Amino acid sequence: MPKHSTSARPTGLRGGWLLVAAGLAASVVLALTTTGTVSAYTASISNTTNTANTVSIEMTQGPDASTVACRSTVTGTTTCSTDLYAGSNLRPGDTTRGTSTVIRNTGGVAASAFSLAPGVCNGTVSTPNSICYWLLVTVTWTTPSETTTVIAKQSAGAIGGKTFAISPAPAAGQGGTATVTVSLDPAAPNDSQAQTMNQSLVWTFTA
Repeated sequence: MPKHSTSARPTGLRGGWLLVAAGLAASVVLALTTTGTVSAYTASISNTTNTANTVSIEMTQGPDASTVACRSTVTGTTTCSTDLYAGSNLRPGDTTRGTSTVIRNTGGVAASAFSLAPGVCNGTVSTPNSICYWLLVTVTWTTPSETTTVIAKQSAGAIGGKTFAISPAPAAGQGGTATVTVSLDPAAPNDSQAQTMNQSLVWTFTA
């Protein structure tokens, strides 16, 4: 009788793949079930008292080192009524005595800059014969180490609206003497008489 041949299906390979798949599935399940349960060692420092504060810079002015006539504020410029020009009854060629004022840095930090800003000269006459164009202003700054000229015989009209640097700027607790001298130009014309003027002087520390 004729013999019929039979072939066996390979089962080993299929079985291997099934085992691998089952192992992967088990790994995923295990990973999912253990997520969030792993502990770790930590160390930390919390800085809870971090602070900051601002310093203040303050200016005082007075006729001498022991007298305070005006004191600046932290909110703005203090208006001081001290008349530093004090030029009364001037005639051509007249010079007022130097009016001195002691300016001190009474704040907690050195001034990085010091400046003088004269305001616009306001005269009773606005023509070229105004006293503003014939009144000559000189300002010096004296410290224990030196004297410097801030403004040298410039007309009140010319210096108005400008800012002049003053050196050296005072350290905390230090100061100096500002001396203001005014004179009436010898060439002042006849119709410059019987006039008046006023001009502000703003002294500023910068920290």
